Amino acid sequence: MSIVTLKKVSITTIAIIAVLAIAGLARYWGLDFGLPFLYNTDEPNFVTRAFRILGTGDLNPHWFGHPGSFTIYSLSLVFGLYASIGLMLGHFPDLSAIEVITRTEPSEFYFVGRLLILFFGMLAVYLTYLMGKRGQNRTVGLISASIMAIAPLSVELSRLIRTDMQMTALILITVIYCFKIIEKPKISNYIIAGLFLGLSVATKYPAIFGCLPIIAAHFISQSNQGIPLTKNFAHLLTAATFSLIGAFLAAPYLFIDIQTALNDILGEARSTHLSSTSYGFTNSIFRYFYDVILSNVSLAGGFFALISVFVIVKKPRDNYFGIVVLSFFIPFLFFISSLNLWWERWAMPLIPFACYLAAHGVYISYKIFEHTRLKFFVATSLVIALILPLRETLLDANELAQGDTRTHAYRWSRQNISENSLILVESYSPQLPTESYRLIQPGFMDEDFQPASTKYYRALGVIGELEDTKDIVESDPDYIILSDQYDRRLAGGEPYAHSMPIYNYIFRNYDKVFEVKSIRGSLAGNVVRIYSKPKSE
Repeated sequence: MSIVTLKKVSITTIAIIAVLAIAGLARYWGLDFGLPFLYNTDEPNFVTRAFRILGTGDLNPHWFGHPGSFTIYSLSLVFGLYASIGLMLGHFPDLSAIEVITRTEPSEFYFVGRLLILFFGMLAVYLTYLMGKRGQNRTVGLISASIMAIAPLSVELSRLIRTDMQMTALILITVIYCFKIIEKPKISNYIIAGLFLGLSVATKYPAIFGCLPIIAAHFISQSNQGIPLTKNFAHLLTAATFSLIGAFLAAPYLFIDIQTALNDILGEARSTHLSSTSYGFTNSIFRYFYDVILSNVSLAGGFFALISVFVIVKKPRDNYFGIVVLSFFIPFLFFISSLNLWWERWAMPLIPFACYLAAHGVYISYKIFEHTRLKFFVATSLVIALILPLRETLLDANELAQGDTRTHAYRWSRQNISENSLILVESYSPQLPTESYRLIQPGFMDEDFQPASTKYYRALGVIGELEDTKDIVESDPDYIILSDQYDRRLAGGEPYAHSMPIYNYIFRNYDKVFEVKSIRGSLAGNVVRIYSKPKSE
């Protein structure tokens, strides 16, 4: 190996290590956000099921909404390892102590779970590099990974115990093996691509669109070899078979407990959701492209991505790997845009492919203008494509570092609300200590009939969904703590008009004594308002 080659290898290695270090720091910054409070409503869905598997030995998650089985089982594994190591080192005195912690104040396990997701977030960055490197060259790989490393949505979801980052990483592995199918159509590449497709579907159902790159890669490979497209169909059947095997290995009860799975799938397929109902296919495509993709790769990155798409479509025989990327990107974008709901996180699997397309477009443009002054324009645009998403990522991280509105409301409550006061709370409000206050919520308005006791009271009910104001009159709370549920229902219009009389009663009959709102870049969370029962004269 020549000295020049050694230098190239070392520079590339140093560069990707630097990119991964930046990605790791961006994701670790604020990883403990909220703890010991559980502000994200989705995290407990996965953590509590992992706890139950470890506690009971029953491997059936009894929930298949995402389906999320791969996430739940991987959490069970790392929680079990953490508990075992903790027992050996004396961090936990015995198993009963672990049981109490997981039931009452499990924040350290949540942190461990977030570390697991952070690992998959880091893996997704590295896989984005590999996709760019194998699909084009090291330069495209490094640019792709650099954009992915600081993409705000990728960073945000790498801090949350959800299925999104795991699905994204598993889809990327599938696509990388699709690239290998084009290069070397060995049966082993079909098997591995199929297995990881199955694992990704066992994480989140929409990953099924990962089958399209496998099909595209197969036909491209056949065409390159001059073999009729109808031949070697057994290779595709092999990939399909191993995708089923992968899905069964990661989610066996999805196939066994079919009735529960169907019920959960139907439950997830609701037509409306407060603040997240879609406004139609065209509007959704525009919002996913403008509000999500461009927010993560910047306007400059989006421009370069469109250049890449143009070149791929114009010269498909020179851009086989780009065809594979688009075979996932476009159908997946159309699919999530056709759904009744709109969630920013649904577009997460698109982000690494958008990074690839943006990097490819940068490379094409630079090569065209390499010997002209316009190459400096291309280089400047690339810097902008990195700086703008980085700014958003830093603002998000600083918000988390500065705290949460609910934590501020918690501190105010501890300082100003007398112990043993009766407090009515709702979802997304501060989580007060159960040993200090008498706490009630919609669905549990009787203080003697409450959910299983935990150190901090986490409400799930919504005050606006109370049947009548008499529920408040009869319970007669000393304080009422509102979150942003009122504001969201007010913005939601007619479907949520039934909530307004409840909130208006509170506004008329209780005194507002505290309010805090989020501040972009300085304070995370939602609005919190605290109302006190008027003091008798």
